[in-house]
Amino acid sequence: MCSAGRPVHPDQRDDAASVVPALLGWGLLELLERFAPRRATVVWEALTALVFVGSLPFNGVGLTTSDLLLLALMHLIVAAAVIPAFVITSPRRF
Repeated sequence: MCSAGRPVHPDQRDDAASVVPALLGWGLLELLERFAPRRATVVWEALTALVFVGSLPFNGVGLTTSDLLLLALMHLIVAAAVIPAFVITSPRRF
């Protein structure tokens, strides 16, 4: 339930589950650019690759093969959009 007493629609939770990790990743990139400007994008790309691989559905308890493939494809699509967008807009300092 939300604070107004109305139930939260399941799609709203899905949206938050997509947006919040991306915002946390953006915040991490900003911190890296502030405290380690020369290596920020390299470190961030390595961390995002690890998070992407870690988020893939390796154990499909209760999921069919098609569900696992669809979930992996959705993670791939989000990673393919978010990672390059953040790297391209990051000021590279060499």
